Amino acid sequence: MAAAALCPILFIGASTPQAGTDSAADLVGDFAAKVSTVAGSGVPGVKDGAAAHASFVYPMGVAVGTDGVVFVADTGGQRIRAIRNGTVTTVAGSATKYARAGMWILGGFRDGPAAQADFNDPMGLAVDSAGRIYVADTDNHCIRLIDHGNVSTFAGLCGYPGSIDGPANAARFDGPVTVAVDPSGGVLIADYGNGVRRIDRTGDVKTIIATKTATGVGASAVGSHIVYATDRNAIHILTGGVHVVIPDAANRQKDSLRPAMDADVGRPFMVAAADDDQIFITDEETGAIRYLDIYNGTVQFVAGPRVQDSSNDGTFFRNGSAAQAGFADSAGVAYDGHGHLFVADAGNRRIRSIGPLNLRGALIPSVALFPAQPAPAGAFRIAVIGSSIVWTNTIWDTSMEDVAEHDLDAMGRRVWVQPVRMAAVTVRDSLSYLDDVLGPTHGTDLAVLVLNDGMLEVEGVDWESVLSTQLAATNAKLKSEGIRLVVAYHPDAHDYRGPDFYRLDNGVGGGEAFIHYGISHDGVVAALKRSGVILLDMWPDFEAWQRAPDHSLLFGTDDKHLSVAGRRLFGKLLAKDVLTYVK
Repeated sequence: MAAAALCPILFIGASTPQAGTDSAADLVGDFAAKVSTVAGSGVPGVKDGAAAHASFVYPMGVAVGTDGVVFVADTGGQRIRAIRNGTVTTVAGSATKYARAGMWILGGFRDGPAAQADFNDPMGLAVDSAGRIYVADTDNHCIRLIDHGNVSTFAGLCGYPGSIDGPANAARFDGPVTVAVDPSGGVLIADYGNGVRRIDRTGDVKTIIATKTATGVGASAVGSHIVYATDRNAIHILTGGVHVVIPDAANRQKDSLRPAMDADVGRPFMVAAADDDQIFITDEETGAIRYLDIYNGTVQFVAGPRVQDSSNDGTFFRNGSAAQAGFADSAGVAYDGHGHLFVADAGNRRIRSIGPLNLRGALIPSVALFPAQPAPAGAFRIAVIGSSIVWTNTIWDTSMEDVAEHDLDAMGRRVWVQPVRMAAVTVRDSLSYLDDVLGPTHGTDLAVLVLNDGMLEVEGVDWESVLSTQLAATNAKLKSEGIRLVVAYHPDAHDYRGPDFYRLDNGVGGGEAFIHYGISHDGVVAALKRSGVILLDMWPDFEAWQRAPDHSLLFGTDDKHLSVAGRRLFGKLLAKDVLTYVK
């Protein structure tokens, strides 16, 4: 279905819905992901075999190879295990003598053939593109390498802790906890007693973040060489020589691309990077798995108990809904790049899976933090362009774009919605992107410009001419290129007074509102009509929702972006009107 099939009617009047017709569950959704057990019976031991009947002693590290094999550092079993095609095998490690009331195998040190090698509480591991396994052999204070069935010491002197940088064989580590491989082949180590260390491809060891309690480390696989590390109550980010600590008021503004993050990150333990700005952490105190959207400065629970400290003790075992799942001593976490997380649930002696998590990224022109994902062949492409309002949460399952895409299934063909978040929050920049990028490249069938009074405020006294003149020119240009332009005009948090509704346009009402430069709802609508674009005026629907008794808030109380309910309402309105005019 080509974009030209859109009906040429110019103005879409949003019908006022019966407020409250959508159920609370529908408008206040949660992650669609489910939690399941990948391997482990829960009985302590080192039994290999069918995944459901295999046993682990205390698995703390997990990594996913390029072929999808899940590798496990069974810390209490002093072994490196593999889960392949539903079967658990031992990759390396041979110790068998139990201690600690029969709940832990005694460790040791021995290089050589994998079946005869010994480890001493290996906590973390990573796999490179060649299939080599790097192991943080924690209580041996060194990094081990498993390659072609042989175990060797990759860096450090096993059994001798220290804090020496330099050549790998002369370097010293002090309780290395986790390892990661960055895109250039460097090996990153969260060395508990020293900080974050890096071993480059020449074998040189260097401390890159000095801190005394580093536990987790991960690197973006996208290629921007962003290093993430956990450190008790904080997340460290190192990119381009800029070191940011979250949350930390003194450092939050050092990286202008990322906002301050004041949200509670819990007690971060281990970390997995999904891409340049999306990471997952396990919470040492509660066992929960949290998701951090670094660009937007948001933290969310993905799975596990939604408590802030261990005094609520949410540790238990349960599969099913991610929001209701139970974990005990969650440690290592790994993202497979295809929508699934793997978690080493140490206390439950199991490896768990969380998914699917749709992490389709937003396109951010000029910043290039996210690569654009190509639309499926033959899909009807809709680009949603605007300020951060279009992408306040990059978990796709709770985005307004996902809601619209789902509801547009009624078109009878695949629909692909691509969020485009403009780094500079101006109407002019958005129109320039439409003129110079989407139009000439035919990058979409339908373009939706998301507009609010906050964006117009940035334009100052020229806001009306921008809409009446520049928007009109862009609309005409896109039409000539076979692309239809829709403007979705909506209120924002500043247009409401507190949690209760009152529209603040045309001088009515009081409180905080965008009233400079003569901006008002009626004036904006008039200017949009003069531009000739298709107009989706969402104000009446938002007002009807706000007037309804017992309504869910449409905006967050802290960051002023749309809430989950607001994003779902926006997506449904967009889909409804697009369906009306796509024949």
